[in-house]
Amino acid sequence: MSFHSLHAMPIHPPHNHIPVTELVSMNPSGFPTTAAHEVLSRPELVLPILARSLREEVVFFSQDNNGRITFLNDACESVLGVSRGELLERSFYDFLTDSPINDAFRANNWISSTEYIPTKKQCELEFSSGKRLRVECWMVPVVHHGIMVGATGILRNLSTNDSTELSPEAQKQLLEKAALLTPVERQVVELVVDGQMNKRIASQLGVALRTIESRRSRAMSKLGVSSLSQLVQYWIQIRRLEGAR
Repeated sequence: MSFHSLHAMPIHPPHNHIPVTELVSMNPSGFPTTAAHEVLSRPELVLPILARSLREEVVFFSQDNNGRITFLNDACESVLGVSRGELLERSFYDFLTDSPINDAFRANNWISSTEYIPTKKQCELEFSSGKRLRVECWMVPVVHHGIMVGATGILRNLSTNDSTELSPEAQKQLLEKAALLTPVERQVVELVVDGQMNKRIASQLGVALRTIESRRSRAMSKLGVSSLSQLVQYWIQIRRLEGAR
């Protein structure tokens, strides 16, 4: 079946409750047909105004009725510093730390609630790298014909690079990785993290551009990072940890 347009329609739950959103599509005859599956892969359709008005990077996500994450936008890596693959098909509950801030998050039954109320909570997540982030999670149920089919929302990173916490074991591992870098690799990383481009670094150090690219690539491999954003986040942590010795 082909669809001409997608739009959000409000559902009006019991008195004094905030409306949730049901996504429907219109076929050529104008008869509404279900498109609930679409919203679980395109949350911007449910939150279009929010998506356009936010001036900071946020992670858009969707999850099914089991709490399994079904969609993450491309900002996931730059905002959270983790790959989409680490989070997809898993639940946020899998990443909760033992911090007291998570008590309210665990107590809130996001999906099975019969009251269609958008909810905002804060929680602390720990990823496979050992990095801990405090995030704000804003979630709204997705309903089709009065039946909840999942939820969609946004994550906003409340941590700063300087205050992001690592477990003691993760701190040790990060320092061990940093110790693997040669002096010239560390020099390149320092300049990259300070915002200098490869061409400028090559000119400053008097070496070929491909030499700088090779040193940067080797350093990133030793640190176990795959993007510039991860490199910056890891190196700021390393600077802080080495300075605290």
